This record gives sequence, structure tokens and C-alpha cells, in this order.
Amino acid sequence: MAALKALKGLPLSAVSRIVRHARILSAPGPRGSGPGGRMDVLGLSIRLLLLLAVANMAPIGATWLLGSRWSHPLDGGCRFVDGRPLLGPSKTWRGLAAAVLGCTVAAPLMGLPASAGAALGLLAMAGDAASSFAKRRLGIASGGRATGLDQVPEALLPLLALRP
Repeated sequence: MAALKALKGLPLSAVSRIVRHARILSAPGPRGSGPGGRMDVLGLSIRLLLLLAVANMAPIGATWLLGSRWSHPLDGGCRFVDGRPLLGPSKTWRGLAAAVLGCTVAAPLMGLPASAGAALGLLAMAGDAASSFAKRRLGIASGGRATGLDQVPEALLPLLALRP
């Protein structure tokens, strides 16, 4: 659900362009191969959106399953020079691991390489951490909303980085 919200404001042509150039993901696969042995753009777009959803839901699922176990913050509780938290307490190693592992497992089920799933999960969480960093600099508390800033980095970073 969060992944769909992340791309809500983006023009479809921008997403299509990014996906069209993602050669690492458009190699022939066991399922969903289109003409010329390449996945069609729509099919690949749907798979990427589903992987973004997995990356966003996996940390929530891990919290539900594990409670407070392994909930060490990514920033180690450090503060930036402005005195505010670097990322905040909600960005944890458990969430990062859950997103990477979840996408690594889900990608082959969608006919994509596991390595692409791992990269997408890692980059989605890097984008999420970058938006948290920006929100802390703007004085927005952990868990506070910032429309656009909450969604765009975690959706665009993986899509841009996975293109050739």
C-alpha cells in the first residue's frame, strides 16, 4: 500500500522510462517474458511496485513478529550537529534486514533475480532513511508525516539505481 502511495504523484511516463531502461530486471525470465525475450513494461512495473510494497511491509511484519527484539536503531542513537536525532528510533537494523530478506525471497517468485530483489529492498530502505534524515533536519518528529518526502525517495532511489 505504501509503495502505491509512493508513486501516486509521479507521471506514468517517468516510471515507464525508468523501468524501460532497467536492463538488469528485463533479462529473460521463467515467467512473464514478452516479445524478444524481455518482460513487457507494464508487467515489470507491476513487479517493481509489488517489491516496493514488500520492502515497506516487511519491517512492519518483523516488528509484529519479533516485538522489541533486535530493534537497534540504524543511527545507534547518534545526534547530528543540530542536536536532533540522525534518523530516529523507528529506523532499525531489524527493519533493514526484513526488507532486504523479504525482497530477496519475493523477487524470484515474481520471475526477477534474487539479487535485484535484494538491491531493491536495500535501496528502498536507504531512500526511507534519507527521507527520515531530511525530516529530522526540518524538525519533523519520528513518525510525523511529510507528504512526498515520505514516499518519493524510497520509491525513486531503487528505480533509478537499478537502471543501467
